[in-house]
Amino acid sequence: GNVAVLELTPSQFGIREGDIVVSTNHLESTALVDDPVSQARQAQTTTVPRRQRLDTIVKGLPPQVGPTHLLEVLRDRKNSLGVPLPPGHRHSIDALIATHSVIFDSTARKLWVGHGPHTLGDYKAYDVRKMIYADSPQEMKESYEAPLPADPLLSFATALDQTRQLWNEVNYLLDNQELDAAKLLLEKTRLMAHHPTTLQLRGKLAEETGELAWAQRFYQQALASPPEYFIETAQLKQTISRLEKRIENEAHASR
Repeated sequence: GNVAVLELTPSQFGIREGDIVVSTNHLESTALVDDPVSQARQAQTTTVPRRQRLDTIVKGLPPQVGPTHLLEVLRDRKNSLGVPLPPGHRHSIDALIATHSVIFDSTARKLWVGHGPHTLGDYKAYDVRKMIYADSPQEMKESYEAPLPADPLLSFATALDQTRQLWNEVNYLLDNQELDAAKLLLEKTRLMAHHPTTLQLRGKLAEETGELAWAQRFYQQALASPPEYFIETAQLKQTISRLEKRIENEAHASR
């Protein structure tokens, strides 16, 4: 069948149609492609890398797409080239931040609702027609179908969410020169050790403790990770350039 995406602004609307239509967080219809808010969103957020990844995935989908295939898309954590990204990286379709996640088959009239957290829990399945016509609790139960399975990462969900909270705490400690406490908290971020935020914080700690070679190494790893936002990339390049000058100056001073 044919599908469509309706795009809305406070004053305009646009429609995109096709056999398969994908969408992230910017506008692509002819009527709204030049919308300034949408263009700013493309420049400042992660909507473009996720859209590029969807393009790659769509090319590899089989002729008949079912709920299992769509769940794989919702849980995809790779970049546009198919290279795995660190858990929680916002360039991936599944950055482990989703507040709700649903799959709907309009032809079969069936619905799969993610139980959470994020996309990690199982997806409860329902026959929508049976739900609509149910006249009793028993008939409602008969609308339930076999769920789609939980993700293996589910057991780490709490720790992954806590890591994001720890980042803020570590940054606060570093800003207040509480370096020993920051170092202890960083040890608890190992599940997301390769995430650019963790790497940048490790670089900042190393720089504050005078371990400049290690700081440079962590910053470069964060740049290669890559950073999630364009502005972070620019800031990180400036940090690396500043650190290189500092290392060079200290080398000259020690001669």
